[in-house]
Amino acid sequence: MAKTLEEIKQLLSGELYKRGIKDRHIVINEDMSVIKYNCKNNTKRRLQNPEEFVQSEVFLKLIYEYDYLPENISVNESVQIGSDTREADILVYNNSNTKILIVVECKEENINERQFQVAVDQAYSYAHAKAAQYVWVTSGIKDEYFEITSVAPVSRKAIEIFNEQNSSIHLNLYPIRIDRTIEQSTYSIQDKILEAIQDCSLIIADLSSHNINVYHEIGYAMGIAKSNNDMLPNMILLYKENSDHNKDKIDVDKFIGFNLRNLSQLRFKEYDQLVEGLVKRLEKHYGV
Repeated sequence: MAKTLEEIKQLLSGELYKRGIKDRHIVINEDMSVIKYNCKNNTKRRLQNPEEFVQSEVFLKLIYEYDYLPENISVNESVQIGSDTREADILVYNNSNTKILIVVECKEENINERQFQVAVDQAYSYAHAKAAQYVWVTSGIKDEYFEITSVAPVSRKAIEIFNEQNSSIHLNLYPIRIDRTIEQSTYSIQDKILEAIQDCSLIIADLSSHNINVYHEIGYAMGIAKSNNDMLPNMILLYKENSDHNKDKIDVDKFIGFNLRNLSQLRFKEYDQLVEGLVKRLEKHYGV
């Protein structure tokens, strides 16, 4: 529901907004219907929009509480998701505006839990498309923060290239957070993860972080394959040879472990190598 003039006046009377207006980080027109963000892309928005209350507050908090410069903050910037063009509420860039650090998704205060989780999924899709590092989803009342793993956005880029080059098949990549799944009763997160592995046709697993959960999930997939009289599951194993997680420079075979070192892996040092190699393996897997 659109905000009333009285609600807008009350909002603008707060100290955060008074300071933002004084410093001209935001400009409000005479009839209080439009807000202009003096930021990277100098956006104008209708202030009656219920999400604008949350978005404008986040914008000012990024400046005054988190010390980001307004010229490194973009409001309602277009984001390409496959063939669709959408708008990310707020993108926070590094000092040179060459890399996106944070994607912020803003929703109105009174959304329900399911709507909030949809917003989380939406923010993740923007973060993957833009190779951002972090996601912040807020309704002004509830906040959730996520760190995006380095390989995930690059995998999305590889799939976008695959789709562009192969019109006969279209792949989608999106995050499924099992701990956020809404069910009719209490459920085991681990069981849901294993069910997802059992149902998938291709597993892409990153060994670079030495995550024991990944090893467990690969082992589970291998067990399923054995029970189906297959030698191995359909999977692509990734390993970043200059991984920050191997600071002690342990031999790669030892770092990966005895049971997996004899399985072929897509090893890379730079992410463009990962994209190129992953596209080739996807084309091989799907026979295109």
